Amino acid sequence: ITVSDTTAPVAPAAPADVTYECISEVPAAQELVAIDNCGAEIFGVATDATMDEDACNIIITRTWTFTDACDNTSTVSQTITVADTTAPVAPAAPADVTYECISEVPAAQELVAIDNCGAEIFGIATDATMDEDACNIIITRTWTFTDGCNNTSSVSQTITVSDTTAPVAPAAPADVTYECISEVPAAQELTATDNCGGTIIGVSSDVVDNTDACNILITRTWTFTDACDNTSTVSQTITVADTTAPVAPAAPTDVAYECISEVPAAQELTATDNCGGTIIGVSSDVVDNTDACNILITRTWTFTDACDNTSSVSQTITVADTTAPVVPAAPADVTYECISEVPVAQELTATDNCGGTIIGVSSDVVDNTDACNILITRTWTFTDACDNTSTVSQTITVSDTTAPVISVQASNIEVQCDGSGNTNAIQNWLANNGGAVATDNCSNITWTNNYGGATSDCSEPIEVTFTATDACGNTAQTTASYAIIDTMNPVIDTPASDLVVECDGNGNQVALDNWLTTNGGAVASDDCSAIVWTNNFTNLTEACGATGSATVVFTATDACGNEISTTATFTIQDTLAPVAPAAPADVTYECISEVPVAQELTATDNCGGT
Repeated sequence: ITVSDTTAPVAPAAPADVTYECISEVPAAQELVAIDNCGAEIFGVATDATMDEDACNIIITRTWTFTDACDNTSTVSQTITVADTTAPVAPAAPADVTYECISEVPAAQELVAIDNCGAEIFGIATDATMDEDACNIIITRTWTFTDGCNNTSSVSQTITVSDTTAPVAPAAPADVTYECISEVPAAQELTATDNCGGTIIGVSSDVVDNTDACNILITRTWTFTDACDNTSTVSQTITVADTTAPVAPAAPTDVAYECISEVPAAQELTATDNCGGTIIGVSSDVVDNTDACNILITRTWTFTDACDNTSSVSQTITVADTTAPVVPAAPADVTYECISEVPVAQELTATDNCGGTIIGVSSDVVDNTDACNILITRTWTFTDACDNTSTVSQTITVSDTTAPVISVQASNIEVQCDGSGNTNAIQNWLANNGGAVATDNCSNITWTNNYGGATSDCSEPIEVTFTATDACGNTAQTTASYAIIDTMNPVIDTPASDLVVECDGNGNQVALDNWLTTNGGAVASDDCSAIVWTNNFTNLTEACGATGSATVVFTATDACGNEISTTATFTIQDTLAPVAPAAPADVTYECISEVPVAQELTATDNCGGT
């Protein structure tokens, strides 16, 4: 039996032919599976055959080959076309613009388009110009974007060059006024500058309004026209008018009279006119006698020429009683300590030029900014029937320069130390100003002191100065002292205790020192200060062996030297027997005579020695 597989796998249908714009869009080969007659799945192996002589029309033949285990093969193919037919995506065109002059048109800006296959395409700019009308030029600026396969796109901008700006006219000559028509000069030459270059000479024209021969108006206008008929103008107003009033003479000097009957008639005055001749003034009086004590006469001379230009001068004539009453001498200036001492104003009289006497009206101006130095300006005013016044003044000074009087001096204070600074007692003493009493001639009194804090030791008394100050800072002082004393002995809270120790042969020095250092166990306290312990120990009295005793006085002394004592005894005793040596061994002799005398034995004692 021969089994020979000569049948190729059954290939699947090839993928449909496709077209892409860019080579980068071509995907990898998809996986295809064939069915083998002997039952296996055969995965195709893909290969690409590329024709890219024309980079803008690339043909790729993609073939899948299916080979079974016996090298039987079958194939399917797909044609992939890569052809770029899409134009670059052009950017938005620049906005249309308008310029006044062709010289203002800028060079084309750089624009960039994006190509579908990823490249940046820089536009090529070209201008199409319509300039048949030199005053209205149209430029169509086009940017063309061409990719590598000659696909193109474009955008355009319209640039309009239209001169609509009139020449910039110069400032018009200042308006002027002349007195006579013959004084008016010919028009001066004015030039304007054009926005597109060059200068424009103005053409002048005059419009004359001589309806009023005394006020002729000439409007002189310069017109500036450029090549595109844009125009601007400036104008000057020339006024020809006789506006000069006659030159009036100096007015008579103002005068004053006491009575109306003294006023003379008006004198004759003449003025000179700019157009020739003299003009006699017309006089008139305006009388203001509303106030019979101050009559004002305004005497005016008016001068009028042919064009009704007028000038005038005036003289003021015053009829008034302006003489104040003759005042008496003012009272002499005075000074008082207190405001309550200032008397009421006395009566003063003045004499008037029109007869009679004037009783003065007094008034006080009080400057009490400084309550301790009050200034009263007392003024008497004398007023006649026409309100002419005169015054005299007196200065009254109220100045408190007297110090308070201390009627009871401050008293010393001495308090027993309480260990806390005796604050309450001292504060009460301070608050009561040490018992001092003072009085002032004008005002209440404020007490202060220089207390600097209490001490709680046995120092000397400390002085405190109490100052009585009145409202004007005048002061009086009294001095007293405070002292905190301590005359109380400390208190023995626990007395010293006797101590008996067994002899150690060395004087029991450690036990003795500890007993002395701890004051025999005594404890004392003091209300005011710390305690210092002392004792009178010198040595032990000798007894048998190394024993002995001492009666010691322990003294507790406070910071102020107050002291108290407690007494105890330190005793070294010997109550222990000597420590005997071992006895000699028992012996036996034949004869009594052989018994030797006793040998010497020694024992040790706790108090020392053998």
